[in-house]
Amino acid sequence: MRFSDYNSMLYMNPVRCPVFEGEDGDADGGTDGVVDGDIVTDTDTDTSPPAAGTKKFSDEQQAEINRILATEKKKHQRTVQKAVDEANALRSKAQLTATERQELDSRLEMISNEMRTKDEQAKRAAKKQKEAHQLAIDSLTAERDTWSQRYTESTIERSLTDAAAASNAFSPKQIVAILGRTTQLVEVLDDEGQPTGQLSPKVKYQAKDKEGKPVTLDLSPEDAVKRMKDEDEYLNLFRGEGSGGAGLRSQPGGKKPDLKNLAADPVAYRKARKAGEINF
Repeated sequence: MRFSDYNSMLYMNPVRCPVFEGEDGDADGGTDGVVDGDIVTDTDTDTSPPAAGTKKFSDEQQAEINRILATEKKKHQRTVQKAVDEANALRSKAQLTATERQELDSRLEMISNEMRTKDEQAKRAAKKQKEAHQLAIDSLTAERDTWSQRYTESTIERSLTDAAAASNAFSPKQIVAILGRTTQLVEVLDDEGQPTGQLSPKVKYQAKDKEGKPVTLDLSPEDAVKRMKDEDEYLNLFRGEGSGGAGLRSQPGGKKPDLKNLAADPVAYRKARKAGEINF
């Protein structure tokens, strides 16, 4: 056999033999290996690094780690809260534009949300939504009350003004000022005493009955103004009814002096003449 043919046989059929290290054939305390050409293969020992997250701690070690993390988290929260408090203090003192103030509020809200747990964030969001809802209700209620008040005032003023003009008042505004304070819109009732849904102005008029006792009457604006016109207290608020006959002057109101009573009462006659109610 030629030398070249011998080399070819070695190449095609490599020699494998066991290699032992250490005592009793135990390499590094129990490792068996074989030589495959120039490569040594370890058949028992796994030299790859442990997988991530497979590190095991005892209960005591885990508790200590949790304590350290909680302490650091609280320190971080205190630091951030201090920064938020300082920013809020600066916000209340500094003269910021509306845009700058809004941006600062947004940043503070973002920082505060990062410090809160999910439950706290949910509670805060629910609270803000409830406050916004209540604010909308309050705004609508105030707007409703404002328009209701305007309607009431305009209706009362218009009814009293029309009644004063019909009774020849010098200044309808004076009548409105006197009667408007005791005038309200009340619901109109039908013949069976049931509400109709319609509103009508009613004046609570202070008067006296036949015996001279004070009474409160619920009158329409027209009836209330006519009642005023017949009272001496309000004679100066109304125009006269025209020139009177038999020496009577035009009266400022609708009430005329009784000539028969004046003829029987000299004192009343002199008083009426002095007041300019008669000219004879």
